[in-house]
Amino acid sequence: MSRRSWVAVGWVVSLALAVAVGWFAARWTLVPPAVAAHTHKVVLYRVREGKVGDTQNFSATARWPTDSTLPNRASGVVTSVGVSPGATVQSGTVLYSVDLRPVIAARGSVPSFRTLREGDRGPDVSQLNAFLAGQGLLAAGQGDSYSSATAAAVRAWQGKLGTHIDGVVRSSDFIFFPRLPARVVLSPMLSVGSQVSEGVGGVRVLGSSPSFVVILGQGQANLVPLRGTVLITGRGSIWQAKIVRSVTTQTGDLRLDLAGVDGRPVCRRQCGAVSAVGSSLFPARIVVVPTTSGPLVPLSAIRTSPGGGRSVVDAAGKSLRVTVRASANGEAVVSGVAVGSRVRLFASGAQGG
Repeated sequence: MSRRSWVAVGWVVSLALAVAVGWFAARWTLVPPAVAAHTHKVVLYRVREGKVGDTQNFSATARWPTDSTLPNRASGVVTSVGVSPGATVQSGTVLYSVDLRPVIAARGSVPSFRTLREGDRGPDVSQLNAFLAGQGLLAAGQGDSYSSATAAAVRAWQGKLGTHIDGVVRSSDFIFFPRLPARVVLSPMLSVGSQVSEGVGGVRVLGSSPSFVVILGQGQANLVPLRGTVLITGRGSIWQAKIVRSVTTQTGDLRLDLAGVDGRPVCRRQCGAVSAVGSSLFPARIVVVPTTSGPLVPLSAIRTSPGGGRSVVDAAGKSLRVTVRASANGEAVVSGVAVGSRVRLFASGAQGG
């Protein structure tokens, strides 16, 4: 056989060997041996007692609304200020003084509008008599007459104040409040050394409690429920509030108006923590998922049927129908499975509890 013939035979044998090796490799890949068959490892979780809940952090803005503004009727130089912003005044409280003459808070619906002296009558005199009776200077039931007894009581009251004693009440001596006690803020014009005249400055009467709101920026509204509970941190305690209204502002933000529970103020007995001037900010947490306690399982243990039913599978492979009471952060509190039992996890790479 010639050299050329031997070379041809070699090429044929090499090609045959290559085909045989490729066929065996493909068969081994596509049909692995039985010992390489895929197996599933069952991962179990022991159900424990626990709780879930979720909140989102924001800020609550609080401010005191203005109930009314009562005008100043005195003219002269302010010589003293008797109350600080946000102070609660009672009947008889000295609000401020002008030319050393005190201006007094008293209860009444008729504004002080004239000088009162013996012989006058009217509803404003009735208010004066009620005030003097409350101070223990006049017997109750004097009606609307400025009697000699009223004049004597006025002189005694003027002596206690250290002002000029003449038995005459000037229109600038009183500011009558529809209700007392009341929380007040004096006008900035009523500061010591300021020159004032009748109608300049006054007393701002604050509402019964501060208003609280939470502002959500655009895109934040879908993070929280628009009705629910808000937990506000103020003065070392937690104030519980509820969302009562949501309003879209002109800038596109969402304003959540808050109210206290059980008809009480949001700030309870600590409303002094809210500045009487301007506004105050407090940390606030809007409750997305209320804290719920019970048997706790990972969400990866819960299966949902096409009909919406929920179930878990126990260690023996039995399906147990459950009700999800609350879920957050990958866990759920359920009913229908006992604490201490073991259930299967189905998420890839899940770890046993």
